[in-house]
Amino acid sequence: MYLKSLVVVVIYCNLCSIVFGTSTDKNKTVEKDPRIIGGQAISIESAPWQVSVRLKVYEAQMYGYGHICGGSVISQRVVVTAAHCILNQNVQPMVFRSPDEFTLVMGSAYLYQAPAYTLQYDVLQIAVHMNFNLTTMVNDIALFLINGYIPWSWPTVQAIPLNYWPEPSGTLCTISGWGKTSTYSDSVSGILMEATVPIVGYATCDINYGNITTGMICAGYMQTGGVDACQGDSGGPLVCNGYLTGVVSWGYGCAQPGYPGVYTNVSYYYDWIVTNNSSFNYNYYYNNAQNINSNMLCLFLNICLS
Repeated sequence: MYLKSLVVVVIYCNLCSIVFGTSTDKNKTVEKDPRIIGGQAISIESAPWQVSVRLKVYEAQMYGYGHICGGSVISQRVVVTAAHCILNQNVQPMVFRSPDEFTLVMGSAYLYQAPAYTLQYDVLQIAVHMNFNLTTMVNDIALFLINGYIPWSWPTVQAIPLNYWPEPSGTLCTISGWGKTSTYSDSVSGILMEATVPIVGYATCDINYGNITTGMICAGYMQTGGVDACQGDSGGPLVCNGYLTGVVSWGYGCAQPGYPGVYTNVSYYYDWIVTNNSSFNYNYYYNNAQNINSNMLCLFLNICLS
């Protein structure tokens, strides 16, 4: 199995263990791509929970260049993403990145611009599932605690509730992100994209993959393909009926017939998310918790950060 190098992790708060290796399934090597193809551009108001997860080292070169993954706002201070987005696959042995390597941008549909109401935060802590396995992609989930807080009345950012029940096969859901819009291009999208995909049942999804667990959920067009998340969308949201149902995780290529996208099943990890969210110290801030548009925050809410 060939693993794409996207991102990675050392962790600040919780102990983590990762298993690496290779595997094949049904005599076919499955490439686990960090996984919007077949979608359309949207405004941030259509997905106000959407987050761009960026690495500061590349972001320093040019605004937007640091984007590696997506994420979803689930509280005033917490963002959920995929565990493999925290992992640094560019070094051997692979390690989890530290919180100070990340910056999170939200409130804008534009990857390379920061219009009014854009918010940007450093990361204080990261919680990665301690049993994440890069070979099988089980337990592909992580949380960021941001250095600051998101005002509930902010016009372009809104937390999304967590799904705590299984979605039936055929349920139409949406995926969003700034990832590749074509399997033949290496460039990501400069504007937020969205697509609609149906939930695919476990038995059907497992026909070709052979290793789908209850901690995963599949969505896509089994027969035709053509619509899917792709590189750069990892960690982003799969939203069904207004609830965060999945986290973009992996798949065989992008938008391939017979291989729907595979997502971390949020309902399966509901208790893990709630428990780790409760473990964060919401009263802890560093260096006054400045965000990219502190002046806008001052004008909009009359809250001025010194």
